[in-house]
Amino acid sequence: RPELDLRTGTAIRSLVIEPGAMLDAQMRDVVNRLRTAMSLRAMSRETTVPREDAEAVLSNFGITLGGGTKATGKVRVNLIGTTPVTLRSGVVFTTEEGMEYVVTEMTTGSVDPADGESKIVSANDGTYYFTVPVEAVEVGAAGNIRQGHAMAPSVIITNFLSAEAFSDFSGGEDGESVASAVARIPSALAYRGMTNSLSVRGQLAASVADPSVLRAVS
Repeated sequence: RPELDLRTGTAIRSLVIEPGAMLDAQMRDVVNRLRTAMSLRAMSRETTVPREDAEAVLSNFGITLGGGTKATGKVRVNLIGTTPVTLRSGVVFTTEEGMEYVVTEMTTGSVDPADGESKIVSANDGTYYFTVPVEAVEVGAAGNIRQGHAMAPSVIITNFLSAEAFSDFSGGEDGESVASAVARIPSALAYRGMTNSLSVRGQLAASVADPSVLRAVS
């Protein structure tokens, strides 16, 4: 209606038009997310599909996304003194890229370590260091950082100088991609189709508590 004043700052624009536009944008995001989650083709192309949405759709075909693993390694904690230091389990070290690693067990660094403690070693340059075991917070190969990669602790450490990866981290593997899981659907359907004795037995085994009771009947 031309007689309405829709300029910025007016009541009708602030109370009706702008909130309505925001709500419309939110609804469009929801619709797009649902559309992507309901389309196998879109799921296989889209890299931002929430993993839980993909798993919900794939479960209809008896498929679960293969999980990855977390990288592990040791952090070298550099010090300017030899005062004993204890880091509790759960302390986090973070890289400049934002990757987080959590201390997996309480570790005490000491010049004269008792059983289970980590020895504070001289670096022969007036500084010292000890090591502490950590595990990546997130699954994935990106957690396999190289020796010397700088890190920062989430707590204040006595005589702290710096922290870095003591050696190359390892064990981090990416989880299965949605595209890879979608590509497995045809074989999963064939398995469920009872088109041969193997698929028949597989379906029966999946439906009984004790598959060992299944026997061939001539």
